[in-house]
Amino acid sequence: MKREFILIPWSVWSLDIPVNQRVILSEIISLHKNGSCYASAAHFSELTGLSKSAVRKNVGALLDAGLIVRRWREDMVRILEPTQAIPVDGHPPYPQTDNPPALERVHNRTEIKKETKTTKNIPNGLDEVLKAFGEVGKESEAESFYNYYEANGWVQGAGKKPIKNWKAAARNWIRNAKKFDNGRKKGYTKTEWDGNSLKSWANKTGNA
Repeated sequence: MKREFILIPWSVWSLDIPVNQRVILSEIISLHKNGSCYASAAHFSELTGLSKSAVRKNVGALLDAGLIVRRWREDMVRILEPTQAIPVDGHPPYPQTDNPPALERVHNRTEIKKETKTTKNIPNGLDEVLKAFGEVGKESEAESFYNYYEANGWVQGAGKKPIKNWKAAARNWIRNAKKFDNGRKKGYTKTEWDGNSLKSWANKTGNA
């Protein structure tokens, strides 16, 4: 049976979140009110016209904002439930989450971003970088990595986009350093010339 309409409560419509998230959230509230929300990504995809992957991203955003919680039944069926951050008249009590955000804070997207922001993008100083590089035996590269990105404002690529995960950038730095070392010429080079090193190189290679 084709849906003729979907009811979006004002308390949901007034939230500072994308329209598709308001629709998904309203559907979760409606299904929860009538039992439990077992709806799959395919269900929300048909409802919103979004792809399943886009639906999952929007559901993830609602989870991060503290507007819904995800639970699992004993038979491993996933359930989505609204939280107390959205008071809707006539609804049964919603499950209490740990430290649910106040409704007035949910209306402010800036505060949500501040609360959900992680420290993945920028390390907490050189010591943290030294520790991460030391774990893979590349502590000698840590200071160069840190100084480079500290100077450029922790951005990367041609578009100068902010780094989302500095540890991922560190892994790329280490891989590139290995390539540089492997590509470096072995033996005598003009830039490393002096009498003793030339004599030593010649003896080792049998060219003396």
